[in-house]
Amino acid sequence: MTVGRKVFVLKDKSRIDPISKETREVLISIYYPSNPVEQEMKYTSLFEPNISLAVDMLSSMGVDKDYIRNLDTKIHNDERLDITAKNCPIIFIAPAFGVVSHP
Repeated sequence: MTVGRKVFVLKDKSRIDPISKETREVLISIYYPSNPVEQEMKYTSLFEPNISLAVDMLSSMGVDKDYIRNLDTKIHNDERLDITAKNCPIIFIAPAFGVVSHP
C-alpha cells in the first residue's frame, strides 16, 4: 500500500518557544492511504528541506548514514487520497525529534 502524507505547521502566537525564542510551532503529519505510485521515495525525503540535519541526528543515535540515505519508503508527500481504500486508518502524528522539516 502506498501512504500519503500531508504536513501542517501550527503556530501558537501566544507562546514563545524556549529554545528558538520565536513563536512556538508544532508540526502535524497526517498519514493516509493514497493511490499507487510507480516510484518509491527515499526515507530522507520526509525531512526535506533539512535532510542533512536529520541524517546527522539519526547518525548520532547510531544509525548508519549510508543505510539511512538508501532506505526506501512507501510514504509520499502530498499524494492524492485513495477513496477506494477500505478499513484503513488515518494517522495524525506530532513528532518531537528536534528536526524541523518545513522551510
